Amino acid sequence: MTCEHIDPAMKQNNSFEFISSAAVLLVAVLFLFFVYRSTSGVALSDYGLTVETDHAGGLQTGSDVRINGIKVGTVSSLTLKGYLALVHIRLHDEIKIPKDSSVSVAADGFNPGSYLSITPGKSEQKLADGGQLAPQLRH
Repeated sequence: MTCEHIDPAMKQNNSFEFISSAAVLLVAVLFLFFVYRSTSGVALSDYGLTVETDHAGGLQTGSDVRINGIKVGTVSSLTLKGYLALVHIRLHDEIKIPKDSSVSVAADGFNPGSYLSITPGKSEQKLADGGQLAPQLRH
């Protein structure tokens, strides 16, 4: 038994299914890309700063960096420098941090983990990419 004759309506149906499936996959990929970029992905316009602290309790890669409770960046990595924690952060490019700003590690209420809170200073001088906030040491 051979299929010498294929119904044209069946061919049209297969083409429609293929195009529909490709469109659904494209929308899914675009959605995942959007979610990644809006939650934790590094944007091309981000810049990095470093903070030295003797207390980084609860911070981890991906933790929020906030000003007045609003997310302005993320913690990109944590390393040790002697007995101090070196916290590397990425901030949105439009957020300019005065040189005399201070930071603290804050708890996130009901959510597990912590975030880095920046209290902007009054200096006219802003930190550039690769800059370092003043060491945050508890006495």
